[in-house]
Amino acid sequence: MTQFLQQNQTMKQTHILTHKNQQALKILKMDSRELLELISECVQQNPFLDFHPSAQGDDYLLQNAIQRPSLQEDLYMQLHTLREPYDEAICAYLIESLDEHGFLSGSVSAYCEDLQIDEETLLGQLRILQGFEPCGVAARSIREALILQCRKTRNTMGEQILSEYAQELAEGDLAAIAGGMQLSVREVKEVIASLRTCNPDPCAAYAKEHVETILPEVEICVQDQQLQIVPMRYGATLVQEQYVQAIEQNEQLKAYFREANLLFETLNRRNATLLLIMNELVSIQKHHFLFGDELQSCTLQQLADQLGLHVSTVSRALQHKYYLFHGECYPIRSLLCTATAQGDSSDAVQRAITEILRHEDPSHPFSDQQLVIKLRTMDISVSRRTVTKYRKLLHIPSSTHRKHT
Repeated sequence: MTQFLQQNQTMKQTHILTHKNQQALKILKMDSRELLELISECVQQNPFLDFHPSAQGDDYLLQNAIQRPSLQEDLYMQLHTLREPYDEAICAYLIESLDEHGFLSGSVSAYCEDLQIDEETLLGQLRILQGFEPCGVAARSIREALILQCRKTRNTMGEQILSEYAQELAEGDLAAIAGGMQLSVREVKEVIASLRTCNPDPCAAYAKEHVETILPEVEICVQDQQLQIVPMRYGATLVQEQYVQAIEQNEQLKAYFREANLLFETLNRRNATLLLIMNELVSIQKHHFLFGDELQSCTLQQLADQLGLHVSTVSRALQHKYYLFHGECYPIRSLLCTATAQGDSSDAVQRAITEILRHEDPSHPFSDQQLVIKLRTMDISVSRRTVTKYRKLLHIPSSTHRKHT
């Protein structure tokens, strides 16, 4: 059998990431803290680079370091701004009795004996503290902390399982829970899955010895009903001029010089991309910043299409990034909001549903179809299926399970 060796040419398009592109993508994903760490490392290794911290950066870091309150300080601040009446002596005693995890480890009877008050009075003041943030503070057990979080999110079925079926839950007896609550095992599993979003140690952040300060990328300011986006400047990276003359005689210095220029280029590209995205986002959410209106619908893909960028570029640019507004830090991604088919933002629909149900008659709760009608009176047009989806996302049971006679 005769064999032939044949060579064919084919064309194939491939995309190889250069070192320059790889560094650009890496720096685009970094937040300000990671960026400062990278610059600090580069300055130590590269003689062409120097870094001078800015007064704005120093002031921001110092202010955040000084103003970071302890759990007790935070609770006292919430207590003293409370509008409803409270007994300061009892509340202060309870606040000072919290352990390092924000739990009350003593018994109610012991507290009553110390304060010389009855149980009803103590529990009344305890309920006030348990309404503070973080949700779950001043609980007497992990189970109670989870119950308080369920109560806040209106996850009534999750609260019922924790309150009435704790033993069955610990033993994994889902059939017993399903039988007692008149649910299917699948529905019980869904409720238990919702409990995993609760935090068994809600005050853990206060117990940490070191909590990293969030460094916002920009500050959004309001002046004369106009919005301004002010980039946060934590310092300036400079080129050491005295080494430039020696470049031609030293190959190592040439390499350092190229690396310094590459760093400048990628930093400028990152900052320009982020500012471009923030300008568009702030423009879309203008009324949210000026008047506190609901967020307008804006997805990652819509934002990318509007700017002519790839969606992965926008996603990287917003990853773990924050903005400063009225002295508070918020994730930039929180300005993104999905929309219903009719154009209403999911944020607005969910808030409207929550508000309607807050004032419903427990003996005659609204069905999902009645919620559709109620929403229409608020100029929000959604289908019954959409209402059902959002109600479940909010962990609100159906009207049958909400009914109290």
